[in-house]
Amino acid sequence: VLQPVGITSAQSPPVRALVLTDLGDGAGISAIMETEGWAVTECELLDLASSDLMSQFDVVWIPAERNSESLHSLVGGEFVDFALYGGVVVVTGVEGFSLDIAPGGVDAEALAAGGAGAVNITAVDHDVITGDSIGGYYLTETDLDPTGGGGQGTLSDAPEGAIIIAQNDEGPVVVEYPYGDGHVFTATLTDPVDASTRNLVLYAGSLVQ
Repeated sequence: VLQPVGITSAQSPPVRALVLTDLGDGAGISAIMETEGWAVTECELLDLASSDLMSQFDVVWIPAERNSESLHSLVGGEFVDFALYGGVVVVTGVEGFSLDIAPGGVDAEALAAGGAGAVNITAVDHDVITGDSIGGYYLTETDLDPTGGGGQGTLSDAPEGAIIIAQNDEGPVVVEYPYGDGHVFTATLTDPVDASTRNLVLYAGSLVQ
């Protein structure tokens, strides 16, 4: 039986998070979650004790920096249902071309060889940018895109109601949208600063019903 990586008493009850490690390293994300008092489980999909995700978790976070092209085979089925019935799904580190990278059918497109310009914040009043009401930090475009390279790709075909939080010259790089009773957050950023990840953790926690 899987046990949480760490639980503290900072929240009661704590947000229950699954950090899926099939496609990337979630250690840094898990550490931030634990600092916020979350109950965190790290594992690969095949090691889940049960497919009943809603009874075990509030947030599913998928870091995908090592194998984004396999996202479509990972996020279907139970993760779609998880979002539909009120769960929060976060997919980060997406790069290159891949279809259906998150519940709702978002696609990832590779950048042109010459790059796509630096990332620009488009939803300047969004909590994940301002830190307002979540106890986070005010983020700048450099926080999201330290190298100024525009991230690792762009996002397309987000469902109706999607909010484009940031984009490069070719298209969106940070997108949030409602999906059924839940929420989905996807990003193609390259090594955002820790404050960016912490804001996203706090924001995901604020969406838990």
